[in-house]
Amino acid sequence: MRKKIFTMPATLLTLASYFNSHKIMTLKSRILFAFQVLIIFLFVSCEPDKCEICDEPLVVDTQVFEVYENASNGSVVDTVIVSNAKVESQIFEIIGGNDNEVFRIDKNSGVVYVNDSSCLDFEKRPTYKLVVSVLNSNDDSLLEVSVININVLDVQPTDDSLVSFYTFQNNLNDVVGINHATGNMINIFKPVSNDLNWVVYFNGANSFVRIENPFDYESLTLSVWFNAISTKDVLGVIYSSDNPTLKYGMHTISVKNDNGNDNIYFNTSGQISTVKIDKNKWYNAVISRENNKYKYYLNGELIVSDQFSYYLSSSIGGTSIALLGCLRTMDLRFFNGLIDNFRVYDRMLTDEEIKLIYTEEKR
Repeated sequence: MRKKIFTMPATLLTLASYFNSHKIMTLKSRILFAFQVLIIFLFVSCEPDKCEICDEPLVVDTQVFEVYENASNGSVVDTVIVSNAKVESQIFEIIGGNDNEVFRIDKNSGVVYVNDSSCLDFEKRPTYKLVVSVLNSNDDSLLEVSVININVLDVQPTDDSLVSFYTFQNNLNDVVGINHATGNMINIFKPVSNDLNWVVYFNGANSFVRIENPFDYESLTLSVWFNAISTKDVLGVIYSSDNPTLKYGMHTISVKNDNGNDNIYFNTSGQISTVKIDKNKWYNAVISRENNKYKYYLNGELIVSDQFSYYLSSSIGGTSIALLGCLRTMDLRFFNGLIDNFRVYDRMLTDEEIKLIYTEEKR
């Protein structure tokens, strides 16, 4: 949606620098530029309903566009409207406010596109102010200067089929369901005093979080953030649901030091994949499964996509619950590090949905 607003569109310095860099030296261009500056000054220094010159067609046109932060490269944002042009052919150019070239504009049509979607982030920068020049294509004389306010719209990870979500905001409650957890020898704290995020610290010796639901679903997605402080030559289990009574097999996510290299281990019904990681660094790990098809992701990127022939669970016992921080028996393979934002869905999420969890919760 687009609307007019009465705000100063650009500084005179920005405009002057632009014309100097483009070497527009014709007398006609200089006169027109001086007239533009005069109109801008009068426009921003008086109230529109009291200044006669403001009743004339505006030289500077300010427009408001919107774009979702998960928009892909090449997505159309909107079209710059030329309110003052009296020629049929114009040339559009972004001359300011386009840090990292997040956007681009079609020089002939004025259509604004997403150029680098990786920089679109509502939390980091909710608004861009693009300065756009409109030139007469016949003689390169200035027709108009527009400021385009582009509001970046926040997008949250999906809650469709989200059955349990643990944000650990000073407690172990399930914020969307009823599967509240209990803890043993854990510490819930905020790493940064003015941050909104709380995390759970596991000491690597006897810490764990117990969830009574084993999340034994036909289709499933598990997402967890972790930061390994230390690793050993045996698995340190971040998540585990593994016992002989499971109908749809076991799932574990662990870390381990293999000959000096720290790795994350994904395991679904015995299908193991490993990826190298670094200690003292946050990662988002995801297991997503539908029937016997499974996918593993790390930081939003697909690691493996495959299938298995049958559901596999432990044959040597274990509690019929889900655990954070240790193996199924609650007395082995403790994880030393931090865990945050544990999500459980009862369906397989799409690649885009999993990518969004990483980008939105990234730390």
